[in-house]
Amino acid sequence: MARVTVNGELIETVMRRASEGFLAPAAFRRPYVWGQDDVERFWASLLRGWPTGQFLIWRPPEGTDLAGASRGRIGPVQPHYARRFSILLDGQNRLATFAWSMAPFDAPGPSDMTQAERATWRSGKALVADPEARAIRFVPAAEAESGNRVPVRALFENALLWSRVMRTPGRVVPQAHLDWFDQATRAMMDARCHVTELVNLPPQEALDAFRHLARAGVAMADEEFEAAMAWALPSSRRGGT
Repeated sequence: MARVTVNGELIETVMRRASEGFLAPAAFRRPYVWGQDDVERFWASLLRGWPTGQFLIWRPPEGTDLAGASRGRIGPVQPHYARRFSILLDGQNRLATFAWSMAPFDAPGPSDMTQAERATWRSGKALVADPEARAIRFVPAAEAESGNRVPVRALFENALLWSRVMRTPGRVVPQAHLDWFDQATRAMMDARCHVTELVNLPPQEALDAFRHLARAGVAMADEEFEAAMAWALPSSRRGGT
């Protein structure tokens, strides 16, 4: 049954769908455009429990030929494509930011990184959870482990968090830092996003539905959407005869 659904989901769940191959970027591969200020604002919103925009996903009917769909990466993550997958139409910068934030800052990046990705994620700075500043922010890579700073992914992995915070036997950690880590991990585990999903809509109906939906982030033009789905739309919509 074709339908449009709007749900609140854990952002970690959406990321898992991508990493397990059930969610792939749309064919048009819009470039990553976020700078470090955008990334810090994104995480500040999550820490405060504020809305972070929506993801627009198209789940084609079973049997739809997706051979012409582009299968790119989401941030540094190369999805392992499942037999049937959904296509992420909007929200790629947010999901890519989450993926980049989970990756070790000193790990080699993909060979096809964009200029913006290099400027944001390979600038010599690392994104850390900083209890002294009570924020998730970029700091010089050489200072990433100073004080009680930890990688952002540690906020999702308790064992990693406490192994980093208590990495020196007998170390005294200020109670204010422990309290902030507790608040931050709770905020991350509860972080949700709005997911609008076009379920079982044929390509043409998905295009029509898209035109009437609110668009988060940098708006996608109809021409971009049609270009992304040109392989699936009737030839008359592609300028054919």
